Amino acid sequence: MEKSTRYFALLMLISAALSACTGVNTFTTAARPGETIALAIGRQSALKRANVTVTITPATGSAVVYPPLDPRVRSILNLYPDPVSNAIVRQRTDNPTSVGFPIEQFITNGDPDWWQTFMLVDLPTGIAPGIATVSITDTLGAIITPSSVEVLTGSSQRNPFNINYVGNIFSVDSASPQLRAPKDFERATQYVVEFAGDTIPHAVQIEFSHTPSVGAAYVVNPRGDLKNVTWSDDGSNLKVFITPSTGLTTTQIKDFKFYVAGGLTGLSQTHLKAYDQLGVPVSGVTATITQH
Repeated sequence: MEKSTRYFALLMLISAALSACTGVNTFTTAARPGETIALAIGRQSALKRANVTVTITPATGSAVVYPPLDPRVRSILNLYPDPVSNAIVRQRTDNPTSVGFPIEQFITNGDPDWWQTFMLVDLPTGIAPGIATVSITDTLGAIITPSSVEVLTGSSQRNPFNINYVGNIFSVDSASPQLRAPKDFERATQYVVEFAGDTIPHAVQIEFSHTPSVGAAYVVNPRGDLKNVTWSDDGSNLKVFITPSTGLTTTQIKDFKFYVAGGLTGLSQTHLKAYDQLGVPVSGVTATITQH
């Protein structure tokens, strides 16, 4: 399942770049009542199960509504393409007109952090056969195009997401606190740090303060092939230093984006310094911090 899911994610990411971000069919395109389906719902940055309502309208009969946090909405997770896929490699090397170009041009607005958001949903038991429509509404305003799925006759069960570990079968969808997937693959609360400026710096040093003794700092670099991120935290002050991985100044300032996770609260920028390749300060570089 892992291979097919990751391959499908890449295909759907490509499809999304060419068809308004959202898949028009579920994966698979047909399923029996009670089974688990996957919906490609575009590149969502703040979508959470606590904020979404899922409405499944069958071919005949009344619609079934899953309210926020309904257990039949199994997970909302982001899947990334292979970092050495042709789409990513060609975008920064010899073929800027590859599939990566429309992704960054029309979907991410220049952000090299690519992903496709998927929602895993269990179909209702007893739903009538025929073409059903799955609609999603988000209290935070995400616009998601409805998807369709062909409901087959018969009945089945939801996917237990079993794994084989040294000859033992485990359900990662169990109540055990150590085995909470697929929910554990949802994004943790995080701050997104992004930069802007008319001049692209070669390196950036940024410092933050945060609430002492709350959480544990965890800085995430979404594109390690493009930049190096070095960081340290003393429990109340976080320092991050960013340099290009190639030694050459990047061609777009959005490459400097990174995340701060780990349950920190009260994250606030205190200092920011930007430099060119010779170490000369670069003015006009600013940072924005957004919490999700």
